[in-house]
Amino acid sequence: MAISATENALIEALAEEVSAGIRCGVDFWVSQIEAAFHDKQLTTLGRLQRIRDIVEEYRRSEGEGATPLDAGSQTVRVWHSIARA
Repeated sequence: MAISATENALIEALAEEVSAGIRCGVDFWVSQIEAAFHDKQLTTLGRLQRIRDIVEEYRRSEGEGATPLDAGSQTVRVWHSIARA
């Protein structure tokens, strides 16, 4: 079965949207970890604990099939600011 140019364009558009969504999600979680890593108000152990909390928050949100927006987490404000950018 041959794929027409229109079907191919649709597939390309969908792949680009999925890729952009994944990139946005990865950027969000990495920015959270980087912010914790560079937070001068935290001790070394505090930074490590914050990063562990971020990873746990990610696992909880993924385990429930939720996104940071509907997980009811503390990252909602940050996620909204990224989404508006």
